[in-house]
Amino acid sequence: ERPDIVVHFAAESHVDRSIGDPDIFMQSNIIGTAVLLDACRKYGITRYHQVSTDEVYGDLPLERPDLLFTERNPISASSPYSASKAAADLLAQAYYRTYDLPVTISRCSNNYGPYQFPEKLIPLMIVNCLQNEPLPIYGEGKNVRDWLYVKDHCRAIDLIIHRGRLGEVYNVGGHNEMKNIDIVKIICQTLGKPESLIRFVDDRKGHDMRYAIDPTKIHDELGWFPEMNFTDGINKVIQWYLDNREWWEKIISGEYQKYNVTRIYKVMRNHNGKVDILDATFDAKTNMLTFKTDKFSTYALVYLDSAASTTPSIAAKTGDNTKTLPLLATLVGSLAVMGIILLVRKKKKCC
Repeated sequence: ERPDIVVHFAAESHVDRSIGDPDIFMQSNIIGTAVLLDACRKYGITRYHQVSTDEVYGDLPLERPDLLFTERNPISASSPYSASKAAADLLAQAYYRTYDLPVTISRCSNNYGPYQFPEKLIPLMIVNCLQNEPLPIYGEGKNVRDWLYVKDHCRAIDLIIHRGRLGEVYNVGGHNEMKNIDIVKIICQTLGKPESLIRFVDDRKGHDMRYAIDPTKIHDELGWFPEMNFTDGINKVIQWYLDNREWWEKIISGEYQKYNVTRIYKVMRNHNGKVDILDATFDAKTNMLTFKTDKFSTYALVYLDSAASTTPSIAAKTGDNTKTLPLLATLVGSLAVMGIILLVRKKKKCC
């Protein structure tokens, strides 16, 4: 049994963390994509869809509101994050041309919605407001983003994987351009909090000024239009965070990390084309995952903790024989998306 369609959502996606530690972005977003593309070739999937970002285009000047990103814009990434996503897009396009892998790509504007990890602008401002904490805004808060409600994005992806043309890129935008400072003021007003909580902080390195998507292609070819306007969407999201305090309180307290370490770690074994999922025990002192197996083979670590500071080593036990194995692939699932994608790298047996 094998999948028909693979939709590749998984990515390290926070620009600030990419500036502080770009290496994990290269590993997850570039190497991880290559591993997944190879697996799709091996198992003959009928469609591989790459979920990308408008950030691969760079930015637009604030004084030119008439300018929009189209699919014909050249790639001009500004951060390690956007560069890693651009590289992943180029890999997908190369596999389409070289190997005839059935690829489509979508580049979306900023998403917002329920369950978004509170390192992103909207959930961070909501959570801080609810705790009467300062609201940090880069520079003067004049940076402009186009906001897309997550369910509208999912509808677009569903249309592309079923009706989109192979080898094509589709821009997906929400028609909701807003300055960061205006969004924060809306959140303050909705929650009845004073704007005095706002704190302007030193600007991010290489901070893009404006993103703006032209989604004409997906409108004309697939009939997709966003259904959620920003006023209704932001009110819906604020209410969700009010109703789900337990969820985000566990995140900001760090409790969710303990849950992931003890419950979510798995190891995938690929032995002569047969894939098994093995339970693994994590030892925080040695940063080691240990699992039992009847044979040494090719392994990939699958886990959910995107905040993990280091990648664990893995050790396989066959009877009394234990070997530390090279980690051939890792997947750090973004907490802003749902699901886990298993990775398979075509390699010789390591032992």
